[in-house]
Amino acid sequence: MIKLPDMISVQPMDKVTPILPTVRIADAIQDLDFRATQLLKGQDYYAHVLSKVDDKTFMVKVEGAILKMDLSKSTTVGQTLLLKYINDAPQPTFMLVQQNVTAPKNEANLSPTGRWIDQKLKEAEKQGVTAQYVSDDVVTNTPKTPQVVAQELKNALTNSGLFYESHLRDFVEGQRTLQAVMQEPQNQPNAPTTALMAQQLAILENQRLVWRGEVWPGQMMDWEVERRDESSNEDQAASSSQTPEQPPISSVIVLHLPKLGKVSARIRIANDQVQVNISALNAVTLNKLKVQSMHLVNAFELHGQKLEALTVTADE
Repeated sequence: MIKLPDMISVQPMDKVTPILPTVRIADAIQDLDFRATQLLKGQDYYAHVLSKVDDKTFMVKVEGAILKMDLSKSTTVGQTLLLKYINDAPQPTFMLVQQNVTAPKNEANLSPTGRWIDQKLKEAEKQGVTAQYVSDDVVTNTPKTPQVVAQELKNALTNSGLFYESHLRDFVEGQRTLQAVMQEPQNQPNAPTTALMAQQLAILENQRLVWRGEVWPGQMMDWEVERRDESSNEDQAASSSQTPEQPPISSVIVLHLPKLGKVSARIRIANDQVQVNISALNAVTLNKLKVQSMHLVNAFELHGQKLEALTVTADE
């Protein structure tokens, strides 16, 4: 029979088994509601003793859920316990780590989701995951067709899994098909979800994407895209007295080409104005780029882009 506690705000609760210190201490009551808190196995949680039901049974609050636990007679109302979540089947179960502890006042009050993210980031750090996304696939097999290369680079980023949650929103809003969503890495067997999540969070935190991959067979490319703070001094100087409506976007591509050597292209876009800098390490390559630079200017104009500045410099 379910026993009704003496607290009006608490719903009916299941009976729990007696406990000993540092052993399994309690089964969760209000099982479905409690499972919704998504606690992490092995994670420690502070619990607050709310009230005393009888000589050894107490109402305890853990992460917003109220549990009925059999504790020692030395337990008093108002105490804080340190519990370790050790199992969720057949019912959520805890271990008593320490009794009558003081919860740190400066401890961040993370939600269960926040703790899950923190755990995944720590796992990624142990695995040596970096913020750089490394593609395993060749982007294009037609390097001499710039329009195709551009589109396939876009596809490589779009399907990388780095923007998966955004694409889920697009699907809900009818802007992306289910077939397209199912092709992303998160929906594939043995997907590197820990690494992907760490890289996604790094992008959100730094507003900077770092990509490395084989752009065409045998040719590696490093690519960075960054949305820069419009309040930075550099951006203010570049935009004169005008404040950009959106943060400027900067992109850097680095190639080590067989004949031309290291070549870098830096592009900055703000208020629909484009600034381009091309640099080369090899002096002969640098001279060729300067001679051919007007072709790039003409290409921008042909496609309706406003090229504010084009510079060709030596790579230092």
